[in-house]
Amino acid sequence: MSFLLLAFFLYAYGVGEISSLDFYEGLILVGFFFIAAFLMRQFGKSKLANLTSKDAIFSVTLTWLLIVILGTIPFLFYGENWVNAFFESTSGFTTTGSTIFAQIDTLPKSLLLWRSTSQWIGGMGIIVLFVTIIPSLGKASKMLFRSEVPGPVKENLTPHLRDTAKQLWILYLALTIILIVIYKLLGLTYFDSINHAFTTIATAGFSTKNESMAFFSPQVQWVAIIFMTLGGINFGIFLLLITPNRRKILQDSETKFYLIMIFLGSLVFTAIYFLSQGNSLSDSLRISFFTVVSILTTTGYTNVNMSEFSFGLQALLIIFFFLGGCGGSTSGGIKMYRILLTLRSLTFQIKKSLDPYLISSIKIAKVKVEDNVVLNVFIFVLVYLIFFFLGSILFFIDTQDFYSSFSLAASSIGNVGPSLGNVGSEGNLAMLSDFAKLLSIFLMLLGRLELFTIITLFHPLFWKRY
Repeated sequence: MSFLLLAFFLYAYGVGEISSLDFYEGLILVGFFFIAAFLMRQFGKSKLANLTSKDAIFSVTLTWLLIVILGTIPFLFYGENWVNAFFESTSGFTTTGSTIFAQIDTLPKSLLLWRSTSQWIGGMGIIVLFVTIIPSLGKASKMLFRSEVPGPVKENLTPHLRDTAKQLWILYLALTIILIVIYKLLGLTYFDSINHAFTTIATAGFSTKNESMAFFSPQVQWVAIIFMTLGGINFGIFLLLITPNRRKILQDSETKFYLIMIFLGSLVFTAIYFLSQGNSLSDSLRISFFTVVSILTTTGYTNVNMSEFSFGLQALLIIFFFLGGCGGSTSGGIKMYRILLTLRSLTFQIKKSLDPYLISSIKIAKVKVEDNVVLNVFIFVLVYLIFFFLGSILFFIDTQDFYSSFSLAASSIGNVGPSLGNVGSEGNLAMLSDFAKLLSIFLMLLGRLELFTIITLFHPLFWKRY
């Protein structure tokens, strides 16, 4: 994090966006953080290798909070108050994409790049990077990895977890570089290409333009659709391409379900949009596929003002707010694996109610799903919905607008970005009160850390004999 802040101050000073005094103050601050991090690593080496599950949960949560707090520094340097700075930093590192800035176009380039970089880092996960660069973690790395990576994770991709984390980052970096080149070939500036490649691969959504992706050509938007879709796939699937087990990709039920949901959802959306809005079929297809993929993968880009959609289209989008991409991807939401398992569990229970003597089991990819896994998924979905409803109520108390509160809670806990209603479809939440911003921050962190990492900290048993 110290190196990222150093890069920010160097870039901001190099392009003349901060004074010499601010630059030197920034260097002193970075130096302090660097020394503090070095000392913490030296004194904590012996303890890191012997982390318990409690330690791992606490470390993940604390690391995220520290990273988000440090991420506020560039915003504070440019004069934002601490609530706005905390909100923007949280939205960045959780890859949500909501913003408190009403005019993106006028922001300093260094701040725009900082926003995009925070999302790129947050996309694959700070703890995955942490595991990659610190070899002294030992067995604790597996606990940290599982606590950080969102959703169900493909096991045993490589014999050593640190090698897996490295391969994930190499793949992530390679896709980013490829997308930068493509964006540049399609006419974007180097600056816009880098920023949008960062936030597309991370399925994050920050843009350098007020109009988001609507500013760019249809060709750019179609490329974004492809790479947002890739970002929503479990990255372990890509790693299987370079192993003898590549045939397992075709057996992955979650990925197939995810792609089917995108295709069918986009076709339904296209039909309704084409008939209700009066656009050409090609424009309707592009806008519909872009919107569905952007929301389903929780990227949050927009290429049209979503508040102008009909009620039916907005209702369909609200459903997509909850789904999310695949487990082990950069997306938020409930995740496709849990949705698929929930649907198959319900189907199984219906069959069993019709035939009490039915001898069968729930299977995904021809593999039996254990009862405890089904129970855990149901509990997760239930808790997710409970916090969504609680968030909706608290937002309503503050805003007095149920529809906006409903969509804002779904967007925050799902790390989606844009909301519907009076809060705006571009993800601009500058009009919210400080209370609503802090509530959104909590929900963003809750969703990014898969609920129980944070919830566990509030249970008395966690602190017993800790």
